[in-house]
Amino acid sequence: MPQTVVELSIGGMTCASCSRRVERALNKVPGASASVNYATGEATVDLEQSINAQTLIAAVESVGYTASVRGKASEPFGLVEFRLRFAVSAVIAVVLMTVSMASSLQFVGWQYVAAALATPVVLWCAYPFHRATLINARHRAITMDTLVSLGVSVAFVWSIWALFFTDAGHLGMHMPAHFLIPTESRGEPQIFFDVATGVTALILLGKVLEHQARHKSLKALEQLASLTPRQVVVIRNGQQVTVAIEQVVLGDHIHIPSGSAIPVDGEVISGQGYVDKSLVTGESLPVKTSVGDSVIGGTVLADGVLTIV
Repeated sequence: MPQTVVELSIGGMTCASCSRRVERALNKVPGASASVNYATGEATVDLEQSINAQTLIAAVESVGYTASVRGKASEPFGLVEFRLRFAVSAVIAVVLMTVSMASSLQFVGWQYVAAALATPVVLWCAYPFHRATLINARHRAITMDTLVSLGVSVAFVWSIWALFFTDAGHLGMHMPAHFLIPTESRGEPQIFFDVATGVTALILLGKVLEHQARHKSLKALEQLASLTPRQVVVIRNGQQVTVAIEQVVLGDHIHIPSGSAIPVDGEVISGQGYVDKSLVTGESLPVKTSVGDSVIGGTVLADGVLTIV
């Protein structure tokens, strides 16, 4: 039975467990076999029968994510949003950690100022994690966002309770930095506004770095794809015919003259030459290539003439 391949752009994934959930949802569609790449945010679905793309999109949306066949799927938060939230949380986290651990910087009522500063960090800066946690909870799933949201929320809620209903709220309370809590102070309630803000800032920093790395990787893939020629020369019935690369089929003999980019992966069946692989593998010198050797699409035949299949 002939197979067709559908590529979907997936939005809303925040960790590797998300990609596995999307993959399981797509594989439940009869006649579909899916593979989801978290790094690129794309899913490749092999279909054994005719299936409407909307059926696949509905399967993805049923587990709390977005999907699109054409263009990028909608993302609730992007690099710009994460950068802004990280900047705000980082500034407040540094201030709270410094004041919490340096007794000389503390003042009467500083703990109430700490609560006021921590509130926007927990409610706004950490909102992407809370949002993902609620969505996953509706689908009875736990991801990395769940752990982050719970950790930040518990530290904040406990601190608010301790501030207003225990001795932790007395004026001029000190929070010295100790790796181990001294014996004489083990019974004294503590507040952890610095922990709630610090964890939020660190996780947001990770999100920023992740989005930057993903953006650079996709940019590199796009540049690599742009190296592929739009037209190729194939040998059919003993004659050289120029066709669009989309019309190349399995088994075509492709003629590659000197100085041309190699359009597709293949194996050399005649000719020899030197292939420049620097843009793909990083090798600085052209590699001698002859019959039986494999070639990579996107590399350049620096010298010689090849026919590949």
